[in-house]
Amino acid sequence: MTPIAKKIIIATLLILATQSHAYNYDFFNHTEKDIALAIRLREENGPLYTRLVKAKSQETFEPGRRDFPMIKSTFCLEKIYYVKSPTTAQKKNNYERAPWKEIPIHWVDMKNYDELLQLQDSSIIKRGAAAIKHQSLCQNRHFDIIEDEHGHIFIISSVEIIPPAEY
Repeated sequence: MTPIAKKIIIATLLILATQSHAYNYDFFNHTEKDIALAIRLREENGPLYTRLVKAKSQETFEPGRRDFPMIKSTFCLEKIYYVKSPTTAQKKNNYERAPWKEIPIHWVDMKNYDELLQLQDSSIIKRGAAAIKHQSLCQNRHFDIIEDEHGHIFIISSVEIIPPAEY
């Protein structure tokens, strides 16, 4: 095998290994409004990565696509920010001057997820999420963006609740 062929094989294996550990973050916007999202990864002085999630559509933060570098593929999600119905001025220069608001993730039991997603009742979501401990953001995650009856934006994600073993 020639040295060039060996280098190509090694480079291909490295790319495949990196891709197999890449974390994708999907966001589906269930609201009637466009939502600008920004995520920050767990890194010192890291930039915000932004996407416009149009009403009733999905956007993905996927390493190697658009402005989300492949080198960040194994970095964990740290924070999520949003702007509801961003203006043209706010969209300029990749949302450079957008008034970002940090938004927590509300974890919802997988068994009740579809029902809560349909209800979009913030009080039920908050009550249920309070009992669920923080979940890992170092893996692929799907998030849903919803708006309650008061116009508040929520980000929810499902988690499987495993009851404690009985002895």
